[in-house]
Amino acid sequence: MARLRDPERGRDPNAAVIDTDQQTAAREAHKTKDRADANATSILDGIASALPALLRAVMLQRRAAAVGFDWAAIGAVHDAVRGELDEVGTALAAGEATHIAEEIGDLLFACVNLARFARVDPESALRSANQKFQRRFRYIEQRLQAQGQSVNDATLAEMDALWQEAKRNVPRKKRAPKAPSKTKRRRHSPTDLC
Repeated sequence: MARLRDPERGRDPNAAVIDTDQQTAAREAHKTKDRADANATSILDGIASALPALLRAVMLQRRAAAVGFDWAAIGAVHDAVRGELDEVGTALAAGEATHIAEEIGDLLFACVNLARFARVDPESALRSANQKFQRRFRYIEQRLQAQGQSVNDATLAEMDALWQEAKRNVPRKKRAPKAPSKTKRRRHSPTDLC
């Protein structure tokens, strides 16, 4: 008999409402059972290698964490990121391109783990960082243009000074419109006013 994963179908209607963490754990347990039924050889089976690398890293880490292979606290993850950064420095000093790429990959994987622990979507965080970089760099271009220069003519020192100015003057993030309340509001009719 096929079991449905859709929370709206195929579940006990009398089941207690659970929070998202419990729901995620229940779904992972369900998937683990499905993989066991399908004779999967690894808990990591079924995670598509064609996924974007950030998403795949999150999924690999969640699967490993679901069976207890995880850090005890966020401080340990932070330390792991620092350790990976040190390893990148060692690889850079050695100058071997393959080793440098491997260590940078390890650093990125550790950063995704830190984001997961901090409950931050790494894709969204990186997208926001890209947008912030664009806003600040465009500030540099506009300021240079106002001075009759272009980025091609400016020195690194001039651009760096404008970058520091942009950090002070350009908003960190454009504010998203406030999400509407989840509670339904009753519409009033003209007769309600009488």
